[in-house]
Order: sequence, then C-alpha cells, then structure tokens
Amino acid sequence: MKKKFLILTIIVVFMMGLVLLRDQMAKSVVEGVTSRIVGAPVHIKTFKFSLMKSTIGITGFQIDNPTGFPKDILVSISMIKVTYDRAALFKGKLHILMAEIELKEYGLIRNKEGLLNVDSLRIVKQQRNKLKNSPPLPIKIDLLTLGIGKIVHKDYSRGGEPVVEVRDMHIYRSYKNITSAEQLVALIMAEPMRAA
Repeated sequence: MKKKFLILTIIVVFMMGLVLLRDQMAKSVVEGVTSRIVGAPVHIKTFKFSLMKSTIGITGFQIDNPTGFPKDILVSISMIKVTYDRAALFKGKLHILMAEIELKEYGLIRNKEGLLNVDSLRIVKQQRNKLKNSPPLPIKIDLLTLGIGKIVHKDYSRGGEPVVEVRDMHIYRSYKNITSAEQLVALIMAEPMRAA
C-alpha cells in the first residue's frame, strides 16, 4: 500500500512540475516576444495556460520605460484574461475569441530632452515611419475589453524634480476584429494617450 501511495505521489508531483514548467516556459516566450514588439523590457508575475479550458490568465504584466528614460513603469496591467480557439491553435494560428485587459497604470514620461517615453518605443517608431521590415505577428481577436485605471504624467523637461500629474480615468472600451499583435499593442498604448 505504501509503495502504491509513493508511486502515486511521485506521479502527481511530476505532473504538477510539468504544468509549472510549461507555464514558466510560456511566460518567458511571451515576455521575449512582447519585449521585441514593443522595444522595452516586459515582465510578467504569473502566467497560467490551460489547454483543456482554452484559457490564458496573466497577472502583473509590466512594460518598463525604454532606454533614455528614468527607470519606471510605462504600463502596468493588473490582469489579462484570454479565451482562445483551441482548434486554431493546433493549426498553428492564434485566434482569441475574447480578451479582457485591466490596465492599472499608464506612465507617460517626458525626459529632460522633452521626448515622450511612448515615442521611443519600437512599435511607435515603426508605425510613424511606416517601416515594414518585419511582417506583423498574426493574431485574431474577436472581442477585446480594455479597462484603463489611471495615467501618471511625469515631466522632467523643466529641470529639477519632475512635475507629476495623476489622472484617474476609469475607462472601459470594447474593440472587435483585431488582426495583429502590433495592432493590439498600439491600442493598449494609444487609448491612454487619447484619454490624456
């Protein structure tokens, strides 16, 4: 009896280890790909991927400021929930049926030279210069719900301590038919800019 219990325990621990390893590997891939698209460091606290439920859950998603700006948060997303099409995933396509993003804080920073942190992001430069060196990362999102908590604006261009302005936004918007990862990132970055 003890031998069966030991074997069962080892199997359960092994399966849990595989799940944790899978989530950790997926987290690293998402951090790397998003960092490349945005052009700034990306960090994720937790990443949970369920093939059986066709869901992804992310907490503590953070984009830091790009090079040339104070070490600070550009975007802090408290929660991302995704329901995806499992059949499309097996065909090598990423089709998201529904995504919910809670943008907790958006940090808009003007450095000493008067440049905005968002203008230094790779994705923004590509859109402005119409650079098409790399094809867009294909993704299809049927419905996206985006919530925006607050915008923190810090202006270092006047010298000395920054002038800080905090605006509570509490905005919720829905978008349909998003067709690339770049379009998704642009929406997340542009909506707070419009609100500001």
